[in-house]
Amino acid sequence: MSAKFRYFSHSGSNEPLGAWAVPTRWIYNCMGITMATTPRISYTALSDRLRGSAPLTQALKNRLSALKQVMRLNRRTPDDCAYADLVTNLSRTLDEIATNAALSDIRRRDLRSHARWLSQQVVAEIPKGANRPAPRPESKFTNALIEALKASGMKKSQVAARAGLSPVTFGDWLRGRQPRAEAISRIGLVESTLGIAAGSLSRHVHSSEHKEVLDPSSAYRKQVSERQQARYRARCEDLSPQLVDEWKAFLRVRTRGPIHPSLPRSGWSLKSPDKTRVTANVLNSLNGKISPAADVISRHLLGMIGWLCLPIAAGGRGYAVEDIRTIGWLCIPDVVNGYLEFIRDRANKVNNAPVTFAGFIGSLCACEYGYFRLHPELLAQLPTTLYQPYSSPDELAQATLELTQGWRARYEGRSRDPKLALRSFTDPDGNILKPLWRGVQSLDEAATRLPVHSPLRASKKRDALLLALLLSVPLRAETWATIKTGSFQDDVLYRGADGYRLRVTNVKNRRTRDGQSIDVRLPVFLERRIDEYLENYRHVLIRNGTSSPYLFVNQKNPERPWARLNAQVINVTRAHVPSCPGVGTHAFRHCVATEYLRRHRGEHATVARLLMVDLQTVLTHYDQNPDDYAFDLHATDLEALNQSLETR
Repeated sequence: MSAKFRYFSHSGSNEPLGAWAVPTRWIYNCMGITMATTPRISYTALSDRLRGSAPLTQALKNRLSALKQVMRLNRRTPDDCAYADLVTNLSRTLDEIATNAALSDIRRRDLRSHARWLSQQVVAEIPKGANRPAPRPESKFTNALIEALKASGMKKSQVAARAGLSPVTFGDWLRGRQPRAEAISRIGLVESTLGIAAGSLSRHVHSSEHKEVLDPSSAYRKQVSERQQARYRARCEDLSPQLVDEWKAFLRVRTRGPIHPSLPRSGWSLKSPDKTRVTANVLNSLNGKISPAADVISRHLLGMIGWLCLPIAAGGRGYAVEDIRTIGWLCIPDVVNGYLEFIRDRANKVNNAPVTFAGFIGSLCACEYGYFRLHPELLAQLPTTLYQPYSSPDELAQATLELTQGWRARYEGRSRDPKLALRSFTDPDGNILKPLWRGVQSLDEAATRLPVHSPLRASKKRDALLLALLLSVPLRAETWATIKTGSFQDDVLYRGADGYRLRVTNVKNRRTRDGQSIDVRLPVFLERRIDEYLENYRHVLIRNGTSSPYLFVNQKNPERPWARLNAQVINVTRAHVPSCPGVGTHAFRHCVATEYLRRHRGEHATVARLLMVDLQTVLTHYDQNPDDYAFDLHATDLEALNQSLETR
């Protein structure tokens, strides 16, 4: 070998060479240039340097004590490397301190502060000639990968080869680089090669570029989020008293019952405040009760008024809110069409809002039962400039009806495919519930790493129970948010003679008599989880010494249902379900229905009972492949007929 290109073997142990050592297996000397990587200093050497650099004050004594505790937490000896724990893997050291249940809150805070100070001293003490690589960026993915590799006992090259990765790429992952989009599919192979649970690594990959690869619906969410930054909706307190009175009169009619015998579900329900997450306001409440349907539509009313008041340069019409004094504005074709185009463009043509609002306006203008047909005096109050060129209220209502019918015909059915978000995290064998249950396991694992009585641990256990219940009894967010615990008559989780049961009245799309409840037994395997939550964790989430009747506590206002329950489910599934962009409670209903019908073809009536809806709702909204199933059955019959003819 040439004298200009030689290498020297170096021990792979953690023994320092004097005060400093180089943790590489080989040191290359190429044409007189020495290439070394991360310098190291032992805990003993660092302690000696600190003692000799300044008077031994109480502050320095505290930091030396902290150094010893960091060494013990990382299970090191005095001769082990301090650089790795205080610089390269500082984030992991800080996490070890934060999750150590043996330390008090004050001690954890002080120890983390000392660790950061010690890290700065180590970096400052590195000789000028030594390389100073940047500390590894904080990465749960990298930390989890390093731990899994150590536990497996395998070499990096072995894992890379079996997973179909280049050694360079795998080495980059170990050094803190996040997986590139084109390598995302290899993470599952790395997990299986290392013998760890599916999702143990992939759930930590959450950068925006990866979300768009893993879930095409992320682009939709990003677009909507950007557009919603510009607030435009009017406020209830800005509305004219006349408009509010007219809306209240309309609300009384709509909440009495169906608006026509042919539309049995057209009436809006009224709920007591403890049965809904909706906050009462002047447009959605009557006599102390709240109408969730009125809340949805009144948001559109406020949106339309806000749009009318936007400057023309911003896409609005430039009116003052005082100019809009009657709900008759909902029957002006030009206004309705302009607002529908506005919300369509904000959503980029990919949600149901235009169709929903167009359907509502169409019901107001319907020939036999439309509210504006029955109350033409509301239209007579409109400014004459808006009334033209229509000669009568009936002609105005007819023009608006035809406009909304055109909107529904053009855009109905063009909303996002509900299966789109589910495909991104469906298990390779087609099971859509398995990844969701892995999310429950991930939450349990996260909780075990947190202090026993901490609110954060309690929230993890609450979230794990919530996902487990959604998988077992896939109710809507509105229903789960209003479930109580204790001695209540309805909408309550209670323990019966045969285990925990759920008594529910607050359901949708299932015809039940007033006061009739649905009472179901919960799975036996949930009993221990429910007991643990009720006995050890639920009370931790109730702050300021207050009480709450609800199973899932609203921490901001314990006396009210948890309004952000659905948002919490989205956040939790995004963080803990492998490759999931985040799904809400309604997605669980589709997942349960899809998986059950995949395993039990044709059992639509059973799915209707699982979802607590009627059979028609299942056939219309939850059966993902009804035509395929029908033709599969027919093809089976034809195949049997063909075989019987061939045997003759």
